[in-house]
Amino acid sequence: MRPRAAIIAKPTNQRRGWCCALLAACFCPAAGLCGEIDAAELAATCRTAQASAFHGVAAAACEWYLDPCNACAPDAPPQRWCVPEGTTVAARADLLFERISANPAIGAQPASQVVEALLATHFPCPAPRYVIEEK
Repeated sequence: MRPRAAIIAKPTNQRRGWCCALLAACFCPAAGLCGEIDAAELAATCRTAQASAFHGVAAAACEWYLDPCNACAPDAPPQRWCVPEGTTVAARADLLFERISANPAIGAQPASQVVEALLATHFPCPAPRYVIEEK
């Protein structure tokens, strides 16, 4: 039998980078330790991710912002967007680039607000269908 230390994967710099990025993304805003990035900073992060074919820490950060939770809590409002299955992060990033280039003032707004409005505009959910049953 191998010693336990040999079974556990040795951490690499890439894994450490992912862990640090995810921890910062999860705990920093919740603890009020840092402010949210604006849409221009998100676009710059996504361009860095695009240059690396969406691999690495920048890609993880870009995807985290461009794939926000639609209805996370039990008392959350109804879904505001319905991104079709198979829509890539690259496609959503392109929409962000287009939105900011069309209106540069949007770049100064908080990234989460811009992304949520972008997703709701480009990927609206179909209207709910109600079936009336006759008795």
